[in-house]
Amino acid sequence: MKTLVVARYNENLDWLDNIKDWNIIVYNKGECHPKESFKLSNLGRESGTYIHYIVSNYDNLPDYICFSQGDPFFHAPDIVQELNDFESCEDFTFFKRNGHPSCEGRPTLISNKNGGPNGFSMNIESFCNEIGIKLPDENELVFSPGAMFILTREAILRRSIEFYKSIASKLESHCPHEAYILERVWKYIFCPL
Repeated sequence: MKTLVVARYNENLDWLDNIKDWNIIVYNKGECHPKESFKLSNLGRESGTYIHYIVSNYDNLPDYICFSQGDPFFHAPDIVQELNDFESCEDFTFFKRNGHPSCEGRPTLISNKNGGPNGFSMNIESFCNEIGIKLPDENELVFSPGAMFILTREAILRRSIEFYKSIASKLESHCPHEAYILERVWKYIFCPL
């Protein structure tokens, strides 16, 4: 079973009509939308939505989960085709046809442990040490802009539900700094070193 989890604010979701063979769950943090959705408070950006889904479904996760923003096309212009072509992945995968201008044809970006060069100053290492995420020794973090990816149930279950609840407690404001950190460390959460 495959589930697409969409973190929506006020984006148009007509693109979801073109998705085949995925169970679609929309978490809505914005105004009412005609598509069936679950209302969440507008806290924690997309990271808060992803963590909410994980904690709420920890004991009943599907085989594959895709996490996406409500309007994924700036970061992943071919997301519909990639989802419709998706069969499986080992643990965790970024979208391969990433169209973000900073990627220069690559599916990922590189950040240092302070958030640069594509972000504002962040203390990524301190945050990760506090909640128990081991980062690579080198000062390069591979991430996908927009925090959109596909992973397996097993990748999520490598960490306890308490681990995810500890992250949720850090995302209890409208636009927490930690949400930008999580964009850079999802890979290390689900594929521990």
